[in-house]
Amino acid sequence: GINAEYMGKQASTLFDYEGVRRCIRHLTEKLGLTVVGVTFENYRAQDADRGEVTSVPDDIARMCQSIELAPRVTGAKHQRADDEMTIKCAYRRNCRLLDNNNYPAWKDAMHDEVVREWLQKNQDRLQMRYYFDSSLGCFDTLDGNAWKPPPAAPARHQ
Repeated sequence: GINAEYMGKQASTLFDYEGVRRCIRHLTEKLGLTVVGVTFENYRAQDADRGEVTSVPDDIARMCQSIELAPRVTGAKHQRADDEMTIKCAYRRNCRLLDNNNYPAWKDAMHDEVVREWLQKNQDRLQMRYYFDSSLGCFDTLDGNAWKPPPAAPARHQ
């Protein structure tokens, strides 16, 4: 799953979906991955020439296997519903996740014990980090210098 909330966001500007396009192209075309997007429903963002939008642009949705929309729920315990969904989507698909968030609270306080243990054991192997080269407009992953491919994936978790 990709948590795209911060992708393409620069200081004092609205998030722009162009960063998501570059990310998905990199993941699908260069790395051969399938993408499941996770974002808040009615997320307010910029989309290049279209201006402000409140839904995932159609071209981005077509590049993804699916787009999962986190509900806008209230209350302190639900402030990061998109993070929880990103983790649970990755767990259920037993796949990699792309986010620069370290998920410290989720590793300690995820209510689903099985998902919490999965995150604790697998985050270092399965979580991908990324950056944008602001002067060139390029997206790339931060692969580190000790990465090893994950073992063969067992069946998906239901």
